[in-house]
Formats: sequence, structure tokens, C-alpha cells
Amino acid sequence: MLNTHQKKAVSLSRGKILVLAGAGTGKTKVITHRIAYLVNDLKVEPGSILGLTFTNKAANEMKQRLTDLIGQKKAKDVLLSTFHSFCLKILRMEADKIGYSRNFSIYDEKDMQRLISQLLKDMHLDTKTVSPMTITEIFSEIKNKNIPYLEYTYKNKDSKDLVENIFPQIDVSLKTFNAMDLDSILTLTMDLFNKNTDVLKKYQAIYKHILIDEYQDTNPIQNQIALSLSEKHNNLFVVGDDDQSIYSWRGSCIKHILEFKADHIVKLEQNYRSTSIILNAANEVIKNNKSRHNKTLFSEITFGEKINLFHAPSETDEAQAVVNRIIEIRKAKNIKWKDIAVLYRSNALSRNIETALLQAAWQQNGTWVRSIPYDIYGGLEFAKRSEIKDLLAYLRLINNLKDQEALLRIINVPRRGISNKTVEALTNHSKENQISVWNLLDKINSDNNMLNLQPKAVQSIKNFVEIILKFRSKFETSPLAKTFEEFLSAIDYKKAIEEEVQSEKARQVKWENTLECINTLAQYEETQSNPSLPDFIANTILFKETPYKKSTSANDRLQLMTLHSSKGLEFEACFLIGLEDHIIPHEKSLLETSVEEERRLFYVGITRAKKYLTLSMSRTRRKNIHPKPSNPSRFLFEIPKDLLKITSWKSID
Repeated sequence: MLNTHQKKAVSLSRGKILVLAGAGTGKTKVITHRIAYLVNDLKVEPGSILGLTFTNKAANEMKQRLTDLIGQKKAKDVLLSTFHSFCLKILRMEADKIGYSRNFSIYDEKDMQRLISQLLKDMHLDTKTVSPMTITEIFSEIKNKNIPYLEYTYKNKDSKDLVENIFPQIDVSLKTFNAMDLDSILTLTMDLFNKNTDVLKKYQAIYKHILIDEYQDTNPIQNQIALSLSEKHNNLFVVGDDDQSIYSWRGSCIKHILEFKADHIVKLEQNYRSTSIILNAANEVIKNNKSRHNKTLFSEITFGEKINLFHAPSETDEAQAVVNRIIEIRKAKNIKWKDIAVLYRSNALSRNIETALLQAAWQQNGTWVRSIPYDIYGGLEFAKRSEIKDLLAYLRLINNLKDQEALLRIINVPRRGISNKTVEALTNHSKENQISVWNLLDKINSDNNMLNLQPKAVQSIKNFVEIILKFRSKFETSPLAKTFEEFLSAIDYKKAIEEEVQSEKARQVKWENTLECINTLAQYEETQSNPSLPDFIANTILFKETPYKKSTSANDRLQLMTLHSSKGLEFEACFLIGLEDHIIPHEKSLLETSVEEERRLFYVGITRAKKYLTLSMSRTRRKNIHPKPSNPSRFLFEIPKDLLKITSWKSID
């Protein structure tokens, strides 16, 4: 069932529509019902509908809900995708128009850092004084915010030499290696539309209705892509909440939702998640922001406890008090560990909580148990583990022989007798003679030992080239997972793990991860109508976000995460810790516009709680070893006292 305002949003006919969906008001429900309305009531062709969001998880959830509403056949024709996947699809089709071949590689952050390190080395610049990581971050910022290099150097004079000398070389290198970084997927799509009007018209003709989820999170490039695509038919349905715009550091721009020129605006203010007390606190906090659409959340859940607030003498006392309250609330309210979350502004704040959780004692079925089980959301993603990056590098090279980052990563993994000295000779000759490393290896394979390498190294290179070329052909005609399994067997990958990894446990983990990689490839094949190696690689790199998985009863664990990571989630009980000035708002975010984003972050944390909310701070916190006095976050004073239960330290102890 849809409420009155949800129905209004869903059933508006055409034009530019802005749906302001507050926290917990059912935005995904509105988007999927809107698509169902277009298909069933307005008789819009499913294939002419494009829905864009930011995570694979969100896209998959929408696909499932839409299938339930209009059936699998129609739902399958609707394109529900992340911005990056949609743009990647276009670039694969139109690659030749931007000077790429369709099998281009995608470089992640680490690939970019290695590429930049090599460029710095070639330019005789010291990576200790000029950090590849910093350059990667600036490069990403420029791309996300769509800032021309010259404009950036004008505003950031300290970076002038860096940007003018290195950044054009990054672009050249990426094109040479038939590769693009994640941010370039968006910028190149926009460039394609700007320089090829026929291409833009082609996709405008296909997608007559465009819907965008989490519109407040769009960066300038994403916003421009959406506006350009919708320009012909003028059917743009955007859903978002300016009060939850918390990603400016990633390039998102709140002005897009604040200044959207809508034909119709619908506000969704009925919250289905939290109690009235929690929502009243959230409303009182967020109304202090000047840059926002006016809206007030309300709930029919009128019962509920006051919000707990306490000040602890020290950060260790705060952690202990929080853990005591967690144990107490779990027992009194009969809720599971997995339904409780501890949220914090930065990862460093988790340390004391973790210590207190490990030291805690609690009763289970009358027996005392030591330590509370917990998970830290956002741990090392599967695709970032070294063995998985090695396996992906092999697949990347097989797909794109120009992918030099992938080639150099696995040229001697597992060890095959191609030493670092040999690799250095290869890369030096490659640069001096403007030939790719792969082409150089191919020449050596054709009995042209131009570098006077040792016979053993030459034979190793020949074996390496032959096996890559053999399986390159096989991947084009055979099932992907089966072929990959055969490839790993051909290079004795399991044997190499057994010989090269000393720890038995580490060997087991690496091999289990290897099998999981094969399984991932098999699952991909099962779910895709036209599976291909380039598409699988792109999916793996694009969807590296760690999906939040609700703990099962067999895996009942408390959840620890940053406030940024908590967005989109909900818990029976939430604990917001470290609520002190210079932590939230962060000491680097004290300008008015930045404070407003910090307030929105606090608001996001408050609205994760369904029934129970606890806020805590410490009167002292260690900075540079020594404890320093702390002041309560200014945001705490914005919550009316009648909503709070202020707890003294003695009653907690």
C-alpha cells in the first residue's frame, strides 16, 4: 500500500519530478512503483526506461522489487544500473569514437598509484616528496568535479606544476595501455555525448524515461549525463534527500537537488522506521541548516523511550559505559547483537570500543560468557586481497594485452624465473623504443632475444606468452569459469601457493579465496544472458563496495561502522559515540557549509535507530598521547532536553 504522498509521486504523468524522500519514507518503494505505473498504466515500453543509482546492491534490490510488481519478463527489459555500469555499457559500444578498443581495462585506485609512481620515476621526481596517492586523489577530484586542469591550477597554485606536467601524461599513458580509471568512465561518456551529437541522440531516443535514486549524491558529471539524456523527452524523475547529502568529499553536489528545476515537487515525510522521539530529535537538529528543502519527518510509532545521553570522564570510560548499556539493553529488550550498531565519525574511534567488547562479560542461558562478538563494516573487500588482485590481473591481461599494470603484476606470479632485473630491462627497453612490454615479450617469443637475456629467462618468457595467447583464444569460445579453472591448473597455481606460502592457515585462506573467485565467475555466467570476460572484469572492479550483510541467527554479531557507512541501514538500537566538537563537526569542517554537512551526517546517524538511541561523549580524549579536555558537540545542544535522558556517570558505573 502506498500513502497519499507516495501515490501522488508515483502517478504524476510526465515532466521533471522531484521527490524529496526523507529518511525511512520508502523511496525505493516509490521508484519501483513509479516504473510499474509507467509500464502498466501509461503503457510505456519497459526498454525505454532507465533507472540509475549508486550501488550494485541498490540496483539489485530495485530489480527484485520491480519483478514482484510487473513480472520477470517486463522487469528484465527495464535497465536498472549504477551510473558507472551504464556509462561503461555505452563506452564498450562506442569505444572506437574515443580512440579505445572495446576490450579496454579499468584501473582501480592501486593501479593508478602504480601508474603514477612509474611516471614520477620516469620524470626523475621523488615519490617521497610527491605522493602517488595524493596525485591520485587530486586527479579523481578534478574528474569528479569536472574541473579543467587550467582552472584547477588557477585556484590551487601549489599544485600548478604537478597538474600541468603530470596529469596530461596520465591521460596519455591510460590511452596507450587501452585503460581508463573509474572516474574517467564518467568523464569520457560525457565527452562522447558532447563531441558526438549523433551518439547522444541515439541514447536519447532509446531512454524516454529516466529515474535517479539518491539524487543528492550525484556529482557534476553524473548530473550532466542525466540532464543531457533527458533533454529530448523531458521525463526525469529524481528521488533524494538533501538532508542526507554527506559525500561532498567524493564530489557530490547538494546544489543539484536544491536547485533542480522541477515541474512537480512531492515531499515524503512519513517515516516507517523510527519512533516519534527519535524523529523529533532529528528534526530539531536538521532545521538549523540553512541550505535545505523544508520538511518535517513524522511517525505513527508514538511510543518509545527517551534518548540516552551521557558524558564519561575519559574515552575508555565512555567505551565501557557504552558496552554496559549494550549488554543491558540487549537483555531488557530481548534484541540480538546483530540489531545493535555503534556508529562513529572516524575509524580511529572504534579502538576503545573494540577493547571493551573483547573484555566484556555477559550471561547466556545462565552461563557467563567473555567477549561480545562484533563485525567492523567495511573491512578488506574481497577484490582487494592480494591473491584476488593477482587472479584479476591475469584475466585483465588475457582480455587486454596492452594492460601493462596487469602484466607487470603477474609476470612472475607464480614464480617462473622472470626476475626483477629482467622486468626492469624489459620496461626500460619498452620506454626507450616506444614499444609495449607485451609486444616486446612477443618478439622474444619469436626467437628475437634483442636484450641478450639468460636462456632460462627467455624460455620462461616464451612459456608465459604461449599460455596467455592459448587461453586468450579459449576464453573467447569456452565457458569462463571452466576455462579459468583450466588456466590456473596450467600455471600450477595451487602448487605455487603450497610452495610459496609458509603458513598452513594462510595457504588454506588463499586457496579458498581462489576457489571463491572461480565460483564468482560461475555465478556471473549463470545470471547473465551474454556473459563475457570484459564484462565480468568490469563488474568485479565497479562493484567492489562491501555489501552490508545482515547477520544471520548463526552469526549474531554487533555492528561497528562509521556514520558515512551507516547510510541506508537501520538497527533496533544505535549508539553514537565520540560526540565532541572537533570530532563532529570535524576539526577540518568548521566553515558554515562544512558544518552543515557535518550536521547532516549527525542526522543520518540519529535516523538509523528504530527504537533505542544512545548518544555519548568523553570529557577528555587523547591527542598526541596526552589527554586533552573535550567539549560536547554543538549538535547535542540542538536536541530539546525533554527528549533526553541525561545519565550521570555514577549510575552507569
